[in-house]
Amino acid sequence: MSVLPQKRRQVLIVEDQPDVTKYFTRILSVKFPDLLIETAKDGAEAIEIYSQHHHDLLIIDLQMPVMTGDQAQYEISMICENRGWEPPPIIFVTGYEPGGNPADPIGRGGHRAQE
Repeated sequence: MSVLPQKRRQVLIVEDQPDVTKYFTRILSVKFPDLLIETAKDGAEAIEIYSQHHHDLLIIDLQMPVMTGDQAQYEISMICENRGWEPPPIIFVTGYEPGGNPADPIGRGGHRAQE
C-alpha cells in the first residue's frame, strides 16, 4: 500500500510594508517550519499569486496601494467560486482604523477580533 504525500501547507502574506512582512514571515517560519510562505506587496499581486497556488490561509493588510485588502478578498472569493475552490480563511490586519461601517471589509465572510 502506498501512502500519498501530504500537500505542504501554504500561507500568503499580503502587506505593503516590508518590515511588517518580515515580522509575519519570521513568526510563522519559527512556529511552523514546514509552512510554505509567499508574499505579495498589494492586492493585485495577491490575486495573481493566489490564482496559481490556492493558499490555505491569507493574511491581508486592509490599507494598501494599487488594490486594498477588501478588494483583493472579493476578487479572491470570485476566483474560488469560478474554480470550485473552497475559499481560504483570511486574517485582515491594519495599522489604521478602517473608516465607515466597522463590518464592511469583514462582513463578507471574515471575523473581527474582539479587544
